[in-house]
Amino acid sequence: HPVEAELLGFLNTYRDWPYDLTGENRKSIYQNAYDQWHAMRLLPNATPAHGIAALAQDLGKVYAYKEDRKRFPVAEFWKRDTVSFKRRCLEHGGLSAFVLSTLPSFRAMEERTRRAVLIAVRYRDDPIHIPVNCDPLAMDIYESLHKAANLANHRDDTAERSFNPTPADVEQFHEEVSSYLLARLRETNLNPENQTANSEGIYLGDGIVVLRLSRILRAMASSLTPRTRNAFDLWDLDGRQHPSWAYFVDTLRRMGVLKDNWENYRPTGALFNLRINDVEFKNCVLLSLDREDQPDLRVLMDALPKWKGIVDIEQDEATLIADIKRKSAEVDNLLGYVRDSA
Repeated sequence: HPVEAELLGFLNTYRDWPYDLTGENRKSIYQNAYDQWHAMRLLPNATPAHGIAALAQDLGKVYAYKEDRKRFPVAEFWKRDTVSFKRRCLEHGGLSAFVLSTLPSFRAMEERTRRAVLIAVRYRDDPIHIPVNCDPLAMDIYESLHKAANLANHRDDTAERSFNPTPADVEQFHEEVSSYLLARLRETNLNPENQTANSEGIYLGDGIVVLRLSRILRAMASSLTPRTRNAFDLWDLDGRQHPSWAYFVDTLRRMGVLKDNWENYRPTGALFNLRINDVEFKNCVLLSLDREDQPDLRVLMDALPKWKGIVDIEQDEATLIADIKRKSAEVDNLLGYVRDSA
C-alpha cells in the first residue's frame, strides 16, 4: 500500500535510532517496526490498514528521542562522531498518531479507515479510553497490533513461552477484573425472557446470576490493559477451556460474589454445566449479589422480568460418582440404624 511504502521509507532514515533507551530491546525503530509489520501480515485478518498501524505505532519515538551528536573538526576527520540519545519527552500514542496524520499518502486515504487506524495507534497502550462508540475496525486493528507483537516476540524467543504469570501479574489481573466486572454486568443482557445459546448469562432472581465464563471473560478482555492480556494470553479466546479461568474464579471468590454450590452440589473448580429452560449453559459460574454490598446493581437486576422455569445440573463423572457413594453411605447408615433399633 502507498502508505506502507512511505512509512518504510520514512523509518529507513532512522535505522540507527534506538527503539528503547533502556537497552532492554536493542533493535532500532526501523527494525522493530519492520518485525511488527511482518508479523501483522501473517495474521489471517490483516489488511493494509493493519499493516499501516503496525508500522506507525511507535512513530512518536522519532520526536521523543533526541540525538546528541559530538562532531570532530576536519583536522580529525578519521574520528567517528560520538552519538547518544536522550528523552526529549515521553513517547505516547497521541504523538505517533500525529506524525502519521502528516504523511501525504495517509491523508489521501478514505476517512473511515484513517479514523480507525488513528484510534488504534492513539490508544494502543491505553485501551480503557478507546471511545465506546468507535468503529469496530478500530478495535480489530487495536487487537491485531498486540497479537502481532506477541507473534513477533515468540519468533524472537529461543524457547517457546509457557503460561506462567508472575505474582505481580496475578495481583494486577485481580485488580483489573474486580474493577470492571460489576460495571460490565450492567451492560450484559441477563434478561430471562430472551435467552439464546449465545447469551452471556441469565439472572435467576434473588441475586443469583449465571455467567458463561468463556463469554464474560472474552467480553471483559477488551477492558484489560495490554500487559495483563499478554501475561494471561487473553488475545485469542475461542470459547474452549483456558488457563486464565482459574484466576478469574479466584477473583470472584476474593470479591465475595462467587456462589460455588447449588442445592448441595459443589462442582470441581466452581464451574457448572446447567440446562435452563432447554438452553445449555456450559462452564458457568454463579454469582450471588448481596443487597447491601451491591445495592445499585441488585436493584437493576431485580427490575428484570421474573425468571420461571427449572434448572437442571449436569454433574461431571467424578462428582457424580462421589455423590452416589455419599448417598449410598447415608442409606447404609440408615439401614444399620433401623436394624440396631429393631
